[in-house]
Amino acid sequence: MKLKEILCLLRDDDVICVIGQEEEMHSVDQLKLLSDEYSVDSIGSKDGKVILGLQELRKMESAGERPDWIKEHVARYGTEPNMFDGA
Repeated sequence: MKLKEILCLLRDDDVICVIGQEEEMHSVDQLKLLSDEYSVDSIGSKDGKVILGLQELRKMESAGERPDWIKEHVARYGTEPNMFDGA
C-alpha cells in the first residue's frame, strides 16, 4: 500500500516505523517527505501509537513482481487491495 494514502488518514502524531529490524519514531510530516521511497508492508498499534512496517520501494522492485494474492485482486477488481475497503 502506498505510504501517501496512509498518511492522509493519520493525525499529526508521532508514528513508530519499522524498517527491517529497526524501530524509529517519526512525525507524519517527516514521513510525507519519505513517502515516495517507502511502501507500507504492515499496520498496527501499540500503546496508542500507530506502527507502520515500511519497505523500501527499490528493494520491493528488485525482489520481483507483486505477490500472487495482489495480482489476483487486481485481476478480479481492477485495483490494488485497500485495507479500508469494507470497513
